[in-house]
Amino acid sequence: MVKVVCFDVGGVLIRIAHFWLDAAAHARVSVRPEIPPTATLPDAPLFSAYQRGAVSEEAYLTDLQNFLGLPSIGDADLVHRHIMIEPFPGVDEIVKSLNLAGILTACLSNTNGPHCREMTESGRFPANEMLRLRLASHELRLEKPDPAIFRAFEARAGASGAEILFFDDSKENVDVAASLGWNSLWIDSGIDPGTQIRRAIRNHGLPV
Repeated sequence: MVKVVCFDVGGVLIRIAHFWLDAAAHARVSVRPEIPPTATLPDAPLFSAYQRGAVSEEAYLTDLQNFLGLPSIGDADLVHRHIMIEPFPGVDEIVKSLNLAGILTACLSNTNGPHCREMTESGRFPANEMLRLRLASHELRLEKPDPAIFRAFEARAGASGAEILFFDDSKENVDVAASLGWNSLWIDSGIDPGTQIRRAIRNHGLPV
């Protein structure tokens, strides 16, 4: 019986920018002209280390400022926060319904401090604010798809294996979770994640 519904964040609950030029455009910040349209998030030298909690926020944002050619660390913070564009339609209603039904709602995300604050304090992402349990890679110093982060989630959630229904837009993450006995579903972020999530939840007999 499913006791916990756990979501990845980017690509599942929130539409995100995968390229720095897209994030900068949403933040309305200009970057140096040498940054190509194909520059992805991990192309910033400290991006991955920051998500693992291996470098400080100041060090990361200073590095990002230099990488993008921005005038201030505040501009770097603005661009970084606008990697998160908008919530996917319907996800807030899904989380609200699960909470009302007494199901533990949670997220397990490869993320970082500024994004956690943006998700829960900006008012832009109601579904994330309603989640009852939030676990992040930078706090655990672990990243998906490492099985250890899934085990850490089980310990915090007080549930394991088939008691957990998990949604992620990474097939590798879904496969690792499934190998641990979780009910895991890959989400295609380009095709209305809310509808995919709602269908799967109903298939597991939960009210949404």
